[in-house]
Amino acid sequence: MSRLTRILLCVVLLVVIAVAAMAAYLYASLSAEAVKERLTAYAADNLASDLHLTGEITVKRFPALEVTLPAARLTSKTDGHETARFDSARFSASLWSLALGAVRMSDAEIAGLKTTVTAREPSLTAFFEAASQGTFPEDVKVGKLHLTNGSIRFTAADNETLRHWDAADLDLTLETLSPELSAVPFTVNGRITASAESPVKAEVPAQESSPAAHAETAPQTPAETPAPEETPQSAPQETPAPAAAPETPASGTPAADTPQEPAEPAETTPIPALPDAPATPAAYKEVSAWLRFVSPAHAAEPSVTSAGEQRLALARLTAEALTGITGSFSASGKVNLSVADQTLSFDAFKFSADLTQENKTWGVSAAADKLRFTPEETSGVNVSAALSRPEDETGDIHVGAVEFKLAAARLVSPEMRASYTEAAGEKITAYEVSSSVDAELLTKKAQLENLTARITVTGDAALPADFSAQVSGFMNVDIPADSAQAGLSGTFAGAPFSFNGTATGITHPRFKGELMLGNIELKAVPRFQSLAWLNLADFDGELRIGQIAAGGFTASQLHSRLNLTEGVVHLSRVIVNAADGRLLGEAKLTSEADWVMAGKLDGLNLEKLFTSVGGKPVLTGIVNGTFEVKGVGLDTETYEGTSQVRLLRGSYNGISARSVRDVVAGRVKEAAVTAPDAKTAIDEAGCSLALKDHVIEASNFVSRSVFARTNADFSVDIAAGTITGKALTMFAPGNGIPAVRITAELSGKAASPVWTFAWDESRKNLLRAQGRGTGANRHPQNGSERSIWQSVKDFFAF
Repeated sequence: MSRLTRILLCVVLLVVIAVAAMAAYLYASLSAEAVKERLTAYAADNLASDLHLTGEITVKRFPALEVTLPAARLTSKTDGHETARFDSARFSASLWSLALGAVRMSDAEIAGLKTTVTAREPSLTAFFEAASQGTFPEDVKVGKLHLTNGSIRFTAADNETLRHWDAADLDLTLETLSPELSAVPFTVNGRITASAESPVKAEVPAQESSPAAHAETAPQTPAETPAPEETPQSAPQETPAPAAAPETPASGTPAADTPQEPAEPAETTPIPALPDAPATPAAYKEVSAWLRFVSPAHAAEPSVTSAGEQRLALARLTAEALTGITGSFSASGKVNLSVADQTLSFDAFKFSADLTQENKTWGVSAAADKLRFTPEETSGVNVSAALSRPEDETGDIHVGAVEFKLAAARLVSPEMRASYTEAAGEKITAYEVSSSVDAELLTKKAQLENLTARITVTGDAALPADFSAQVSGFMNVDIPADSAQAGLSGTFAGAPFSFNGTATGITHPRFKGELMLGNIELKAVPRFQSLAWLNLADFDGELRIGQIAAGGFTASQLHSRLNLTEGVVHLSRVIVNAADGRLLGEAKLTSEADWVMAGKLDGLNLEKLFTSVGGKPVLTGIVNGTFEVKGVGLDTETYEGTSQVRLLRGSYNGISARSVRDVVAGRVKEAAVTAPDAKTAIDEAGCSLALKDHVIEASNFVSRSVFARTNADFSVDIAAGTITGKALTMFAPGNGIPAVRITAELSGKAASPVWTFAWDESRKNLLRAQGRGTGANRHPQNGSERSIWQSVKDFFAF
């Protein structure tokens, strides 16, 4: 054996002997009493507390060092109050680390930990200060930590209110524990309760009084203290809501933004009053309740100047809004913590909860690539959250942000978004909105740039295709002034539209300005199951629509004054071009779909009107008149109305009145009456119309021309498309024919009526007018002189 080999063996032997001796020493020195002394020293030096054990410590040395602690309490060295307690604890440590003067725990488990963290105010800064009062032992390193059945109360004084956030039934797993954590995986679940006591019943100790100030007013013994959710002071307390600021008119609106009113049209028929609209349906009261959630923002806030004051004011508003929430939660991700830098952040963060507030249960889920909290700001990347109500199966509300930063009370994000999906059978309606945000949360002002909102309807059998509407633009919101300035444009059912004006009111918005739409195809617009959404906002301004199409009918250049108040739409001074003429009037519509229209017809071309709806024009000419019609929604059975119309320079296609007279006179055959190009000229005509039960009744119809006059009464069954009626036509003398009088009956299809003339009776009347009589006495004795006077007399006898 060489000398080098002997030296190496000697060194190895010495090392083995030293290690064995050290292990023997550690084995002999590691007793329960030694562990208790070390723990007592940690409690005194790092937490300024005394350790009180209720039983014996158990030490297991092999195969690894394992220490089990009984139930214990920590009491403050300053005043003796209890700062924390636990039911049991167990940890495993490395023997070799002890030899180096350190304690390296590979595994630690604490059951039934109960403690309180008390802060001077409800802010992140104050809680970091409270947490930093204790110190972490420098010679201790903790690997995996598992906390079971824990209970931690966070308490903060908020003016005259003491606010509590109780986390109970905690089950926390942390892969490592130290004052400086870097991307440490964790999972946690438990129950949360937010409550408040007012006025404050006990003073919050000063932060500098004791390192254990963060563990103030810990719960009593387990036998004496119920779970936080059962503690009376943990129950949600009723706190008075801030008074809403009085609504004020929008200010600073340039006069140029106010649309000019159109010239007053000709006087129209007064519109009849509609019945009072019923109360708002419960579903839309629910939406209003959503909007009222922001009502604390209307409260008058004290003037704040510094960033710290702004952060504290915002923290107080948030704490007040969360008061009364209770429920279960779970979270996971990776945590980064620096007590020295007062920084807390999460990576790959996931959160879910079932929360109850004011007897309403909400399901919440959230996720973020990164969340970061410091006393100066809160920020996040790729943040998303979903809110749902278990009893409501229509859909969830989703919100998110590509990135955001909340510094002091200023929220900035290049893109924030929200969406809601509503399902009703096969019909799915999706609402989406996104915008960049620059908001001052305390001054309640916000600039929304690149604003985009969209609504999409799919699976609606009543639509020829999927429906979509989109709007984009900007909105500047000023909540203290209760107003907003907006410039929006987009598409609705494929038609472009825009809105320019102001909005006032938050819980019940009131818009004022000009609304413009392009070409609207009514069949592409979804049918609303309810119009109760009209109760959500008011509008006053001008409405302009480029074109409205319904089937083949089109109307263009609609212009009206639009007023929407308390769920009632009122269109006044309506002017719309149709069929080379105009419709003038007004209309009303309630949120219950009751509607009424009244106005004037001014120069409508019937030929173009009939042609536009796809039928061969039976009647042509220019129509003027008045009308009044009412109904409920699209239910045609409820439609009722009356009208007085006058026709000028018209014609009736399909019948030749001259041929009718010639048939009576025996000059032509009956086939000439309905020849392909047959028509009857009408210089002027008028009648009264009434609509009820799908039937149009025309009474006192009178048409006139230079050679004939017709009186008629008829009715049209709209559902069946049929017509029935009677007519009497009187022809003036001419072309050697005296006055002719003939009656007829109308029947068949309304688009092409069948005329049944009383030929025989008319011929007899003609013979009598000619003085020829009938049968053997058919030749007059004084011929033409008598017949002419008789004809004139007969013509003017109606």
